[in-house]
Amino acid sequence: MLKIDKFGFGSAVIDGTKHIRDLILLPDGTIKRRNGGFWVVGSHCINKDEVQQLFASGADMIIIGVGVLSRAHLSDEAKNYAAKQSFDMLILPSRDAVHKWNQLADEGKRAAALIHITC
Repeated sequence: MLKIDKFGFGSAVIDGTKHIRDLILLPDGTIKRRNGGFWVVGSHCINKDEVQQLFASGADMIIIGVGVLSRAHLSDEAKNYAAKQSFDMLILPSRDAVHKWNQLADEGKRAAALIHITC
């Protein structure tokens, strides 16, 4: 599993590449840019489709980084969907989510994550 080399407000560096949009990280090493619609950095509302994508990835754990200031949140539909699933999902401030992601990578665990990179 890949590791996040550096994280700061508005950017993350993975394998030497700087990313300036919200990220979706999958257990197979895929890095996707979160579709933020009009907003470059992504919406503050994490929807059910995004959560479903993480659960469908084959991960053992899901990590949601809700922003440096924890301003992002799961929609009610996303919360209801996640509550019906049978494995762990952590919702953390993004810096903590990055730390947890890297910890799981060191342990060889399969995780998927959505990281909101700004507020």
